[in-house]
Amino acid sequence: MSKDISAASLLLNRPNMVGTWSLGSGETKDFEFHIPARMLSNMKGITLESLRGNGMLECSGVILKADGIEVVSSSEGISSKNGMLYYKLVVPKGVNANNGCVLKLKLKSMNGSIAGTIACDM
Repeated sequence: MSKDISAASLLLNRPNMVGTWSLGSGETKDFEFHIPARMLSNMKGITLESLRGNGMLECSGVILKADGIEVVSSSEGISSKNGMLYYKLVVPKGVNANNGCVLKLKLKSMNGSIAGTIACDM
């Protein structure tokens, strides 16, 4: 869990939360989140929600790997609006993750220190 987010903040979050993130002002960082296999077949996208700070978040790359095989990849850049960033993912039918599922993101704080959560949209 990010040191910038309290346990109390997480209690308010959605049930499909898979992790937290934290960025300093102007920082770009690669993040990796483990997605439970039970979520993979119904996953429609991801939501990043800012819980601390009011900077703008940018996501410039998404890779979803299931069983070590890249099943979704995008380099489309998306910026947050009102503290939220939505990224639509189209997971191919029949994809399983018997040996793990990993979501990799490249995030950047555009203008301030920010921290938040990531959740799978079902």
